[in-house]
Amino acid sequence: YKKAINTYSQIISINKNVLPAYVNLSELYNKVGEYEKCRDLCKAFNLIGYKSDKIQCNLGNAHYGLKNFDNAINAYNIGLNINFKNPSIIHNKALAYMELKNFKKACEIFEEGLNNELLQKISIIDYAFCLYELGNLEKSLDTLKKVKNLFLEKFEFNNNIGNVYSRLGKYENAIQYLEKAKEISPQNKSVYFNIGLNHFNNLMFDQAIENCFKSIDIDKDFYEAYDLLGSCYQNKDMVREAALCFEKSISIKPDFYTSFFNYGSLCLKNGKVQEGLSLLEKAKEFNCSYPEIDYLISTAKFNNFGGIEKNLDNFV
Repeated sequence: YKKAINTYSQIISINKNVLPAYVNLSELYNKVGEYEKCRDLCKAFNLIGYKSDKIQCNLGNAHYGLKNFDNAINAYNIGLNINFKNPSIIHNKALAYMELKNFKKACEIFEEGLNNELLQKISIIDYAFCLYELGNLEKSLDTLKKVKNLFLEKFEFNNNIGNVYSRLGKYENAIQYLEKAKEISPQNKSVYFNIGLNHFNNLMFDQAIENCFKSIDIDKDFYEAYDLLGSCYQNKDMVREAALCFEKSISIKPDFYTSFFNYGSLCLKNGKVQEGLSLLEKAKEFNCSYPEIDYLISTAKFNNFGGIEKNLDNFV
């Protein structure tokens, strides 16, 4: 890549009107993560006065790499005005909306592109992920099954279909595909975590613990893995180990309400009412969405301060 970048740069310095050099050089800058250079080069190309959907695609990708997703979408829209059939732009525009958590809009883009045969089959994997995020699990699963034979060796396919099965409560099916994803990408911390989560949900706590440690080996600051590890230990009545894991998770991510909630619940179950109450109130402060939190806080207040008269208004 470095030699190619140097060569294309020399070409442009000799003759700024060699248009393919801009396209190839800007794409190379994106490949090596030099998004600012890609952005500036694409802008220089636009100043020359030529229109190119490929340049707009590369410009959008540069903004995407810089996490400027609104700017990326603007560039993609300009590219689609030049060539509405460019499959890369359509796909990447949908990905930008996914990054903005607008899965409904991303779904619409994918569906229009697929219905008009403007997208490659690979786009179906991300389309299915959007359906998953929107809670349309059965349709997501059916969509992935249709391309199973095409992408059985791709990490994204196995990871996504595994997560769909997990949400459907089919943990053994989920583990089967997630194990395949792990084989393809053995240094992906999330896939170990997802395998561990499915073992946990299937009450196989030792297997869950093993996978939590593997994910932590990859990322020592993986706070969600510490939280899951704590829940595993809690279910094995290993209270001290569970507490240490929840504390570690909170030390890494001080606003992670899940660990505050889990740690607070652990304290309440083991007679540490004041500590549990403080942790649960902290979880609520961080907008914990668990429906039982108000009941637990109310119960903790009653048990801690010992009086219906003082705390009756807190009960729901």
